[in-house]
Amino acid sequence: MANIADILSELKSLRADFGTKLDNIDTCLTVVATSMAALESKVTDLKRDVSSNSTRINEAEGRIHHAEKTLEKTEAALDSVNKRIAYLESKTDDLENRGRRKNLRLFGIREGAEGQQTLLNFVNDMLTRWLELTSDRALTLERVHRTLASGKPNQHRAVIVRFLKFQEKEFVYRESRRRDITHDGGKI
Repeated sequence: MANIADILSELKSLRADFGTKLDNIDTCLTVVATSMAALESKVTDLKRDVSSNSTRINEAEGRIHHAEKTLEKTEAALDSVNKRIAYLESKTDDLENRGRRKNLRLFGIREGAEGQQTLLNFVNDMLTRWLELTSDRALTLERVHRTLASGKPNQHRAVIVRFLKFQEKEFVYRESRRRDITHDGGKI
């Protein structure tokens, strides 16, 4: 019987060891279950963050697409405006050049030579006298003025004469080249 008692004692000891080990396994399973719950919570948070980021990325892509379309339209409009500016600059240059075609510069008329007359009347009278024009061939001057450069001692500013007609300007230019015109001892 002693043998059975030893076996019983051994079985009780094994039962206690199994109980302790089962308690340890139970504790470990509880820890694992808690860890799993925490991981599931974190995975859920990650899914929510990924979904939120996906939504934000889609919205950003939409805004970028809209910005690209707007940029294309703006570039097309800018190109059109640049072409228009180039065209208008060309037209302005042409108009300025056409306007200058009727201008003639006279050099050699001293400052104040016109006296009490206006410079326009003085130049008109002088051109009529210098070119020996008759009253039926009178010139029509729009405007006469001196250049803007400040007067230097012993140097006279040029006089700019604007004729009403280009043909009159060309006539005066040709005649002044053909003739030797002088005023107050200086060549004009």
